[in-house]
Amino acid sequence: MVMHPELGSVFGWLGTVFTLVYFLSPVPTCMNVVKSKSVQEFSAFPYAMGVFNCSCWVYYCVVTMEASSKDLTPNMVVNGVGALMFLCYVSIFLVYAGSRLTSILRLVLTAILVEALLIGFCEGVVPSLHKGFHWGTSPSMKSSVSGLTCVVINVLLYGSPLVMMKTVIQTRSVKYMPLPMSLLGFVICILWSAQAVFIQDVTVGVPNVLGIILGAAQLVLYAFYCRESGDASRDLMLSHVSVSAA
Repeated sequence: MVMHPELGSVFGWLGTVFTLVYFLSPVPTCMNVVKSKSVQEFSAFPYAMGVFNCSCWVYYCVVTMEASSKDLTPNMVVNGVGALMFLCYVSIFLVYAGSRLTSILRLVLTAILVEALLIGFCEGVVPSLHKGFHWGTSPSMKSSVSGLTCVVINVLLYGSPLVMMKTVIQTRSVKYMPLPMSLLGFVICILWSAQAVFIQDVTVGVPNVLGIILGAAQLVLYAFYCRESGDASRDLMLSHVSVSAA
């Protein structure tokens, strides 16, 4: 297939706009935390994973653009901004952590350590390896290793929407699967998948194609169970990092 970088750029920037809107979904939760001056029962894990996931994508974009002519600028921008946004959310949790400060701080430090080890491995060890390893259309070993890591992380993160879908089936209620977020996530994955096709990037494509499948399944479940449910709750953080912002 012939590359169409211009079309890839259009879908990439569209994906950036919609994804940034999606990344604002934790704001109501954080406002609740600030207002009550307590993290209550909310978990900081999705926010810490948001920082980690976005940072991994930024690194992938940088090393891939260094080694090829691919334009991953939209991907780098959205993930760079996303990492800063989730860092702000994590900071709010740290301020109002109370007795949970140690556990939240441990979570944040673990994410930072794993990120540092990954980048250190790619920069210090991968270039010295003699055997060539290529993942998909990645142009270099650093791009391949970091790209495959991003794919694995995003596939693992799809456990959240799967658990949510299981809950919907068990409870026969869409209370914890708000339609706007499910629909927005579905659209976002379509946009990034289109970009992946036009710039021929398997790393961007794989997690977003999976996201389309999961998104479609969520919408089908919503249509099936919405009549049996009351108003959907605004539990907006249930799967934000499952959207692959790349």
